[in-house]
Amino acid sequence: MIPLIEMSHSYGAFWAQLHGLRTRRLVSASEIYRSASVMIRKYGENAALEAGIRADRLLDQGDIEGQCTWLRILNAIKELQNTTPSEGDIVH
Repeated sequence: MIPLIEMSHSYGAFWAQLHGLRTRRLVSASEIYRSASVMIRKYGENAALEAGIRADRLLDQGDIEGQCTWLRILNAIKELQNTTPSEGDIVH
């Protein structure tokens, strides 16, 4: 199996390709929040649970990068659904 690494710029992607490595595009914060919003619209109050299930499924498959992405989405869902903030928190 070819190792998988994340690259955020073209030179890094070129270097990885030169050395026979597959690359995975970094997921931006805006993509994470967009995905979280879609999950909330689709699953409502169960969005965090669904994101957690997906993260666990990817971990079981050995896809650590995918799991990390879904954990970021899970955290964004929790942040977007937060209706009782702690002191200093921002409600969306």
